[in-house]
Amino acid sequence: LECRLTLTEERNAVLVPSAGSGIPGAPVERNPVPGMETHVPVLFLDLSADDFQSSLSAQLAGGLDALLSGE
Repeated sequence: LECRLTLTEERNAVLVPSAGSGIPGAPVERNPVPGMETHVPVLFLDLSADDFQSSLSAQLAGGLDALLSGE
């Protein structure tokens, strides 16, 4: 029974994160300035393993060749 309760609490924490927890999608604790996000935004990157393998040979600065399609 204790294991089931623990699993239920963990599931609820992920589905409905508490304010200020830092989990993406959680509401922030402070009152945001007008125009700012009221939740921690979730960013999905469409990356494949090939993207990482091809970049291992070159010594590029971080973020130099980064782009988000559709932005």
